[in-house]
Amino acid sequence: MRKLYKMLLACAVAGTLTACSTQTGAPQGAADTTKAAGETGSAEAEKAPEGDGSITLYLVRHGKTFLNTTDQVQGWIDSPLTEKGESQADAVGRGMKDIKFVSAFSSDLGRQRETALRILAQNAGPAPELREVIGLREWFYGGYEGKMNAEMWDPIFEAHGLKFDAEWSQYGELLKQMTDEDIANAIAANDALKQAETYDQITKRTREAMDEIIKVTQEAGGGNALVVSSGSEIPTILELVVPGQYQGEDISNCSVSILTYKDGVYTLETCGDTSYLEAGKTEEEKKQEAEAAVAAAAEPEEAGKEALATGEILIPSARGTEIHATFTVPANIGENGCPLVLFAHGFMGSRDESGEFTAVADGLAERGIASMRIDFPGCNESTESFLEYNFKNMSDDLDAALAYAREAVKVDESRLGILGYSMGGRLASLYLDKEAFHTAVLWAPAASNGFDAASAMGTAAQMEEQLKKSQTDGKGVIHIWDEDIEVGAEYLQELKEGKPLEQLAAYTGNLLVVTGGIDDTVVKSITDQVLETAVNTSITANLNIPRAGHGLGGYEGDQEVVKVVVDATVNFFDDNLN
Repeated sequence: MRKLYKMLLACAVAGTLTACSTQTGAPQGAADTTKAAGETGSAEAEKAPEGDGSITLYLVRHGKTFLNTTDQVQGWIDSPLTEKGESQADAVGRGMKDIKFVSAFSSDLGRQRETALRILAQNAGPAPELREVIGLREWFYGGYEGKMNAEMWDPIFEAHGLKFDAEWSQYGELLKQMTDEDIANAIAANDALKQAETYDQITKRTREAMDEIIKVTQEAGGGNALVVSSGSEIPTILELVVPGQYQGEDISNCSVSILTYKDGVYTLETCGDTSYLEAGKTEEEKKQEAEAAVAAAAEPEEAGKEALATGEILIPSARGTEIHATFTVPANIGENGCPLVLFAHGFMGSRDESGEFTAVADGLAERGIASMRIDFPGCNESTESFLEYNFKNMSDDLDAALAYAREAVKVDESRLGILGYSMGGRLASLYLDKEAFHTAVLWAPAASNGFDAASAMGTAAQMEEQLKKSQTDGKGVIHIWDEDIEVGAEYLQELKEGKPLEQLAAYTGNLLVVTGGIDDTVVKSITDQVLETAVNTSITANLNIPRAGHGLGGYEGDQEVVKVVVDATVNFFDDNLN
């Protein structure tokens, strides 16, 4: 019996949304914390003396976020806490449950706010109202926001004779040559948009934030204040109020740095303390961590460092050109082989699709599923002219990519999948009859028949006009996203004649269609046709995200939407191919 699942998601999340670095300002591994795990802050800091107006500030870095895992720059853009980040926030809250907070603060960034609320929810006493202080935001990285860390950090490291890597192995050496002020100003100077904050701008709003925190807490009679911020902002706070005492200690997720304040003088009690986090972990969490440590110790040193292998490869095309591809395989392939998913990117897109395709590929590999993603003719790294971008050539390139994958690893032919985005969703639909695809996922698919799917490129009459022009000139012009794009005659002819709905009507596998509620490129009437036509599938699921545009978060910089799309896609393939 055919199952129909309606998955409707209303992503109504308050605050600023989108992107983060694994660590900026004080990356993980920079130095040891000032207190060993298991040592809780001083007795004096556990509870501020009552009645003398003194204040104890518990500075907590937010829990691990989605972009803490993707090596992207995250400042004012935001990403949600991961499952681990949520458990960290809950754990540090339990570890601090007996501390009576008279005030609580975070910025308006969602990752800080959620961490603070989770901490307060664990508190044994009545929790104060959480106040949002914008000055507690992470540094603003301007044009680097959401970019890969290397893009921002490479020139800074290289200018000092050092090399940046994902492990931040030379960050300590960089700190010997540069202060936080130097680093912030270098980022601002290198920012092509000239929007990144200078150190003066950061410290000005930080001072104002600290003044507000002290004032509000004093008005409450003094005592303990919870302050949740981020990995670069906390060291900035420390440098401002206790100059020279912060020495690059690791400000890891949900670590606690404690300051006392009295009569205008700050004292640093502890920095980057993880004891509250450790104390609040459940017995099950401790057991799981211990088992993981034992397992890691029993493996060879290099084993398990990566859960997947990714290769950037060149595949010969049927046209005698080279197809730029990324082949991602899981660490372990069973006797019967592994599932394989083919990726088809959108019009003028790339095999990474703003990082979303990469995130899906990595997520699939972690679930034991291999994937192959390629650049179509004239796109991204392809050296061919965009005039060669047409459905026959793209289909031929998928054939070549699939053949390469089958030769390279043992593929379980009963567990093939395909993912197509936008015009790649149209291609994937047309390609369904080429192989016995068990599962298909279509993101905003331009999969109506004929020119109906290309309404964002022009009316049917305009497309017909360009088709006639291309038949004499060899190319036509379409207008999309405020650009005039030259396309080949073959593309326009195939676009007119293509009938992807026929393939979808005949498809009997599992189908997930992801749509955006404000998509003005592939409009609702087009995706409705896809859902209405797919009547013979085993499963049809529709994930509709009301606030998402055509980029489904990636091109809009909405990382919370990206996470939803990526997680839903990975889970759907995992559920149906494993």
